[in-house]
Amino acid sequence: MAPDRGLPVPNSEKLYIGGDGVVHSGDESLEVSQHSMPGIGSPYLTNSPQPVQERYFNKPVFLDFPFGYVASNLNLYEAAGKPVACNLCHSLGDSFKN
Repeated sequence: MAPDRGLPVPNSEKLYIGGDGVVHSGDESLEVSQHSMPGIGSPYLTNSPQPVQERYFNKPVFLDFPFGYVASNLNLYEAAGKPVACNLCHSLGDSFKN
């Protein structure tokens, strides 16, 4: 893994739904992304915006449970695996602690 990158995260739409839009139809695939940290140029000193790589139109939620469903007709951007809280804590300084 590259330094100052978030965790590798699978695209859940492609992993569980696939290209045809049907859950568990057999066309599912594994696609993984890894976002850059907001301070990649100078960790803990800058907070430069980085692009978000995932965009979902259908989001599977607990599909393998009886209450599972697919949230559809979305326009959702997601940066899963990107620990942005460390930048927030740093920017707030000591006022964020306790």
